[in-house]
Amino acid sequence: MVVGSILTNIARLVGGSVCMAFHHASRLRGRPPEWLQRATDIRFIEQNKADDETTKLFFEAPKFGDAAEEVYREGQLFGQQPDQGDTGFDLLGDMLHDIANRTRDSERFDPPLLGCFRKLEHPVFDRGIASITIQGHRLPTTRPPRIDHKLTELAVSLRKETPRSARVRVTGNLDMIRHSDQVFELIVGTGERIRGAWVGGDAAVLGQLWRQQVVIDGVAVFRPSGALLRVDTEGLQKAVKSDDFFSKVPTAAARSFDPKRMRRTQSSTTGANAVFGKWPGDESEEQLLAALKELG
Repeated sequence: MVVGSILTNIARLVGGSVCMAFHHASRLRGRPPEWLQRATDIRFIEQNKADDETTKLFFEAPKFGDAAEEVYREGQLFGQQPDQGDTGFDLLGDMLHDIANRTRDSERFDPPLLGCFRKLEHPVFDRGIASITIQGHRLPTTRPPRIDHKLTELAVSLRKETPRSARVRVTGNLDMIRHSDQVFELIVGTGERIRGAWVGGDAAVLGQLWRQQVVIDGVAVFRPSGALLRVDTEGLQKAVKSDDFFSKVPTAAARSFDPKRMRRTQSSTTGANAVFGKWPGDESEEQLLAALKELG
């Protein structure tokens, strides 16, 4: 049962890491492109148990240069892409490194992916497993990335720090489009670039408005630092003059609400007890009722 839980959740974490690296989102709406299905197709091969009570799980994972050939053929439109010799396990290791170091401005995770770590607590770490060590072709062998109870707590903490997603409207020049998965970049009035992921209907509108001034409607997703990660775009149309007001990078309104931070122990002189049953003025109850009646 424990190994089964590990297999399920590792596959989910590897898949989310690959999606983040290429798409800036750990989950995609609708059917993912074929190249992404190939890139996240990891296969469990076998398991061996050593004398020191360590169990080794062996996987087969495709190299990105083979699985996503068409993406690399389009070129590096959006910064540095994963090395063509990498697999999903290498990207998972990179993400674990950022979580362990509390890299709040990381582009390697989003709130849904951070939330996946909770699913390892009860079925794995509460059943006697100390840690899960990840190996890959370029991951360090002396201090390999690992998942344990401490790291899951860090992931949960980073997720709580992440501001809530918000509906936004943004105006800018539709500068670059990656047709293999409908990812694009928008240049706003300040010259800053915004990464967008098309989640609307017909993607043909992207090509029709390429290099034109457009306005997009969607949901802004933020990083724990509060910086914008991407905009999941549902609508896009040619901008008009009045849309210039929205030519700026969306900002987070507030951090995610944590009720535990708001709880305070009350005494007889603090909290509600400090004001309950008291009125700061000298008016009598009859005078107050009369004043309220006049207002009505």
